[in-house]
Amino acid sequence: MRSASYNLASIFTYTYISFSQVQKAADRLAWHYSKAALVPKIEPGHIPTPQIIAVLTSSAFDESLLEIALAKLGLTALLLSVNNSVAAVAHLIKLTKATHLVYGTKFVAEANEAQEILKAEGYELGIVPDKRFPLWGPEGVENATIKAFPAALTPEQETDRPGVILHSSGSVCSYSRSVILPCSLVNFLCRLDSRNPYSLPIMVSSPT
Repeated sequence: MRSASYNLASIFTYTYISFSQVQKAADRLAWHYSKAALVPKIEPGHIPTPQIIAVLTSSAFDESLLEIALAKLGLTALLLSVNNSVAAVAHLIKLTKATHLVYGTKFVAEANEAQEILKAEGYELGIVPDKRFPLWGPEGVENATIKAFPAALTPEQETDRPGVILHSSGSVCSYSRSVILPCSLVNFLCRLDSRNPYSLPIMVSSPT
């Protein structure tokens, strides 16, 4: 049997995005969601209470940008597995006291059904469609004018807050579980050095 050789360059194309571009992309999302009624109005000088936002969308680089944007807004992302049933999604939202659910285009029906399930239980849930801006091209981050988004909390204020809540449906382990990561682990991504355009790039690959 003759072994076949593969040219990876013919299978994948590689596009690079720098840390400064990630920062701009997260800022653009933060500005968008700041106008989506996710965050209640806070009086000057007051610190917002911890707030959890559930996320049900396809896993991709854009989901990481959403996670960073929510952290900039002072919010905690509850990243839900798309393998969960709608009943499980509703249960986890109620269990974690999430106020809103950001849903992807493939999960419109699931988001509305979860909202109805919780409404029947006397639990009000806001649902917000996932927004994905183009990263490259004419409307990409390099060509867009994006003002830096001021973080809602200082590092000292967010130290003891949960940064991200990860939940597995159990499809890749023996049982479903949740993992809570503190804000201190998210701070690095939220405070990337946007002043350095030559910072270490992140590589995103996609099949051709």
